Formats: sequence, structure tokens, C-alpha cells
Amino acid sequence: MLHFIDTFSNMRTCFPEGKFSLPDWQRYAAEIAGELPEKVTKCAAGYSYESNVLPVVQGVYENWPLLEVAHASFQSAADRIILQYPKFFQTDLDVTTVFYLGLCCGAGWATSLGGKPAVLLGAEKILELKWYDPDRMYALIAHEIGHLWHQAMGGAFGQAHTVEERAIFQLFSEGIAIWFEQCLYGRDDFFLENHDGWLDWCQAHDREIRREYERRVQHEESVQDFFGDWMRYQGYSDVGYYLGTQFVRWLLKQHPIEEITPLSIPSLREAYHIFSEL
Repeated sequence: MLHFIDTFSNMRTCFPEGKFSLPDWQRYAAEIAGELPEKVTKCAAGYSYESNVLPVVQGVYENWPLLEVAHASFQSAADRIILQYPKFFQTDLDVTTVFYLGLCCGAGWATSLGGKPAVLLGAEKILELKWYDPDRMYALIAHEIGHLWHQAMGGAFGQAHTVEERAIFQLFSEGIAIWFEQCLYGRDDFFLENHDGWLDWCQAHDREIRREYERRVQHEESVQDFFGDWMRYQGYSDVGYYLGTQFVRWLLKQHPIEEITPLSIPSLREAYHIFSEL
């Protein structure tokens, strides 16, 4: 069953003067789940708190009307997903989605809380990325639930160990999540990342993107610039999300989704090599 937890009302009372405080945030996060403060703090450890985290989190209180928009979008998206999910998927999911204030660990994070699947929606990153409108909020939540659905369908999570294996599985898992997102959204050309001509550019450079990713996988080079809003490939962020979706849709021309989701990493590696040469 899909569950949704809304901590919007606590975001204001936690910082009554509108100024972010890490100790106050830790108390707020612990009320959501005892393990949450440590989990999020560990995730954010790779960033500079003063330079990267604090300005983004403080921005929530400087743009409170936008947070209210994001909150309303979260509420409508939750109702819509509960209604739409059974129309497309039969797998019974026990997933809790939490709308909360994080420490820049992502607009959406498919993870676990209390040993159970959970999605964390970081209000601070949602505002920074301008994903607070109803459509983008809906797609964001669907995408993260899609990762957990993939896991429930037998996906090879935790089985990628080498640079090559991680690159292939990251591409595939993001492709599955976007395919899931697009199913619930009702459009197979919808991408959260599409702005400023992003999709047009990806489509125009499709063959180049496929082959460059293959080249990097073969040479065990980093593919980090294909993923993440803070990275760029040829001037465009998140190009790997486009590529992963095309890979999944190509696989779906040959096999049903139930046969694709549990594919082993060696099988995915072989399939991607063929796909990259098309």
C-alpha cells in the first residue's frame, strides 16, 4: 500500500523566526523517524554545509509562498498516484513517501526507513530545481516510487561492484524509473529534465550519446556527468536519464516488462553493447 507523510506544518514551527538551525532540524527530523537525522547528515557529508547546504535550505524560508505551492502539489500528487497506480501495476507496494525538509540530499530519494521502502522528498531541492508545480511533483514522486517498484520486481540492486557494472545498472535503473513515471503520467515523452531544448538536443545527438556512454563503459571511465542536476555533458545535465529511457524502451520492443526488470548485470551489459551500435 502507498502511504504519504506530510511534515509541512512542522517546517514552520521548527524554525519560528524563519532562520535555519541544524540542532532544531535534527529534532524535527527525529520526530519523523529516529534514524533520519543521522541518515541525512551522512548523505550530506560530502557537501560544504556553509556553501552548499545552508543557502539552499535557508532559501525555503525566503521563498515560503513557493513552498506552499509545493505542499499543495504534494497533496494533489499523493491522491492522484494512489488512484492511478493500480490501473497500471498489480504489484502490491508497501512504500511510505515523506514530504520533508532535508539537507540537499535530493529532491527525491528512494531509500528505506525502519527497514521498509521509503521515498524522501526534499522540499529545499524541489524549490531549488523549480519542480514545485503539480505535474513535476507528480512525476518526481512517481519516479522515486518507480525505483522501489523495480526493486520489488527483482532488480539487481546491490549487485554492481565494478565501475562498468555500476555505470550499466545506473543507466538501466534510471531508465526503468522514468518509464514507470511516464506510465503514470500518461506521456512517453515527459521528462522532468526537459527545459531549454533539453529533449530536442538529446534526440538530435542520440547516436553520439549512446556510443560515448559505451566507450566510457568499455574503458571504465566515469559517467557521473550524465547524471545529476549539478553535472553537465556537452552543456546539458541529466543526459543519462534520456539515454536510460531509450535503452529500456528498446528492450521493451523485445520482451515484456516482467522479463526486463530482473535482468542480470551481465545480460544488461551485453544488451547495451548491441543497443549502442544501432
